[in-house]
Amino acid sequence: MAKPLLSSDEELLVIKAIRAAEKGHRGELRVHLETHAKDGPARARRLFKLLGLHRTAENTGVLLHVAHRDGRATVHADTGLASVPADAWAEAADAAERGLARGEAAAGIIEALDRLGALLREHVPGVDLEGNELPDRITTERDDPDSPHSTETVATEDVDDLIAIATQLREQEEDALHREDLLAIATELGLESHHVDRAEEELARRRAERARQEEEDRRFQRRLLYAGVGLALLVGLFGLVGQASLRKDLAEVEAHRAQLRNVLDRQEEVKRRYRGAQTGPDWVAEVSGAENRVGVERRRHDQVVSDYRARASSFPGALWVRIFGLPKKPPLSHEIEW
Repeated sequence: MAKPLLSSDEELLVIKAIRAAEKGHRGELRVHLETHAKDGPARARRLFKLLGLHRTAENTGVLLHVAHRDGRATVHADTGLASVPADAWAEAADAAERGLARGEAAAGIIEALDRLGALLREHVPGVDLEGNELPDRITTERDDPDSPHSTETVATEDVDDLIAIATQLREQEEDALHREDLLAIATELGLESHHVDRAEEELARRRAERARQEEEDRRFQRRLLYAGVGLALLVGLFGLVGQASLRKDLAEVEAHRAQLRNVLDRQEEVKRRYRGAQTGPDWVAEVSGAENRVGVERRRHDQVVSDYRARASSFPGALWVRIFGLPKKPPLSHEIEW
């Protein structure tokens, strides 16, 4: 029996890499391993449909196909990723091939997945509203219905569901009206076959229009959600900037308060030094100077407090004060018990 390309531990590492590579964008990734492939790109295109990768909501499926005995890897992407340059896909495939050449298949595949994840985050960024549309697993020749290695088995837990669905389909077929019966009824009602043909065309058109409208509604809802998320992020960023600016102003208030505290302490020191002493030129100069410094620092302090109060009470500053718990009205110098 041929040795598998990946050990159990390596398979877990690759699956972990798939999950990591699928974060931060709206794409879906799948890794498929097989022994040989005569025409890698053609084989990848066929597997893409056989494995159901073409059924993603935004046509953003990506298949990394690895034919390990040939030492070849191919990337095939759906139509929703037409903006990605072909050489970018090729570079990801080259990473997997280099790993095969070194005898380090898992490392090469993981590097390729990292590159694919980066490409998807660049070209289809955002939140995947459809969820994880493809299971995070590695497929092999056993998963290919065309392969002789395929084993068609049914999981025990799926049996009841499959039987129920098959029963519903049979009942629908039994309830369905054959075209011959439809034409017979139309004839009894005086309608000709071309009327029935036109009616069928009109019904198909209406259904297609309804499906198109439903798809447009879904896309509109997604756009609304994206717009809402974008607006929330913008408001959050604006709030962080506003909060930082207010905190900077508040820090300036506290710095001026500390400076005022300092000159007040110095004024008290001057008063204590000359208490009981006779007045003279030195006394007058020092006391007057201390009082002048206090007056200057009071005005500076009260000015920065007034500026902060004005910002904190107007929009949007009042909003940031409320959200982030900042003080709305720091006290003026005469409101502080020194």
